[in-house]
Amino acid sequence: DLLSLTQEVKSALVDDKYKQRKIIIQGNPRQVEADRTLMEIVIKNLIENALKYSKEDVVVIIAEETFSVSDKGVGICEEDMEKVTKKFYRSGTHNWDNSMGLGLSIVKKILALHHTELEIQSRLDEGSTFSFKI
Repeated sequence: DLLSLTQEVKSALVDDKYKQRKIIIQGNPRQVEADRTLMEIVIKNLIENALKYSKEDVVVIIAEETFSVSDKGVGICEEDMEKVTKKFYRSGTHNWDNSMGLGLSIVKKILALHHTELEIQSRLDEGSTFSFKI
């Protein structure tokens, strides 16, 4: 169930590193056939990226055929859009980000194993939405 899995990820993130942040989950229980552990990695990566690059609330929408995570953060410029899912790519936007640049690359691989792909919509200084069909 994507809804309960997302709620578990939210609880872990809010209890752990993001105590002052708000993650809004919209949608109904949605049973899918997928590897639970791998989907947990996907959901955690997408939500945590949104938390890192935005000061606003993060919104997760579980729709009938789509899962999406949106933020009102720094956004991604057009020239970086293709690069963000490459291994070891890190945006120069934040020098405090100590990530290795693997998160979205891992998400892309996991989604490929589930016969779907990551879709990215973003506007610089307005925010981003990362979604996939399932």
